[in-house]
Amino acid sequence: MANTTAGVELHPNGKAKIKIREVAAVYVHVEEIPLEMYRNAGVNTRRGMNSLVTPAEVRAASDQWDGHSVLEDIDTQWGMIPEGGALDYCGYGSD
Repeated sequence: MANTTAGVELHPNGKAKIKIREVAAVYVHVEEIPLEMYRNAGVNTRRGMNSLVTPAEVRAASDQWDGHSVLEDIDTQWGMIPEGGALDYCGYGSD
């Protein structure tokens, strides 16, 4: 169940918004979600890693990062083609 106060969803540290640079520490992530994933999720990243994000925006960026990671695994065939290219071979994303 989400941590909420007066209908506002909160991060695990009890704040409604935190800086992107704080996400990994607050959520105890092993790896930091790249800024590009926040942009891909439609988050305003004008202030870079100092941009403030809601819990929903963190989830959206995390989903983008997960999807990106899955595509990378498929493209490299789980490490069998380290340089990638499997998706090019099957025509994924071609015009």
